[in-house]
Amino acid sequence: MRALTFAVQHRGVDLVAMTAARALRGPLGLGSRLVELRRQEAKVLEIGGSASSASGSTPLTGTVGDWAAACTRVAPWFNPNKHRYALFEARPGALAAARQEGGWPDPWLLRLVSTDRPGPSGAPPSSPPLDGWLALPQRPGAYAVTMAVWDREEPERALPSGSWPSPQARVLPLVLWTLAVEARSPQEALQLAEEAAVTRSRERGLLVRPHVEGWTPLGDSRTLSA
Repeated sequence: MRALTFAVQHRGVDLVAMTAARALRGPLGLGSRLVELRRQEAKVLEIGGSASSASGSTPLTGTVGDWAAACTRVAPWFNPNKHRYALFEARPGALAAARQEGGWPDPWLLRLVSTDRPGPSGAPPSSPPLDGWLALPQRPGAYAVTMAVWDREEPERALPSGSWPSPQARVLPLVLWTLAVEARSPQEALQLAEEAAVTRSRERGLLVRPHVEGWTPLGDSRTLSA
């Protein structure tokens, strides 16, 4: 495994996402064009390295089961009473990108390798791994855009104390915001989502504070038409 991403979302109502969605639909003017807003907290796990060496970076050791067990044991990361988790195999290079040493890997999340959510997602087989886990509503004329957000001042950290398959791995904490929006084209959807997400004034943008946070859209917008 080159890299992993451990992500969690709330089992029930995510009050942060619900409040943000109300603000985006109301004061910020998106209205019914905002179909859905989802928030996940994620931890990117990589062996540290620069963007120039990402393609040949040292892979993480250990099995998927080892990593899933280690991540779910970290109480600040995962509460089984509140969260569902997903562990994705990922392309390396996200840590370097957060350090402004290169672009974000594309594609980034390669496949879902472990989750505690039973049953199929109902997403089309060709859907990106994140969309399959989120099970976004299918709607003609709607597109999904995911923004990855991180701390600009301290993007990466050491692993918490504990037993880890690769103790030298580094952690990049992220918030993943996925906006499902109605738009006339994939390009318009991406523009609409970025304008809604990135704070430019009191009336423009809500989810990303660009003076203290780094951010990037994860690839292009994805259609939600069945």
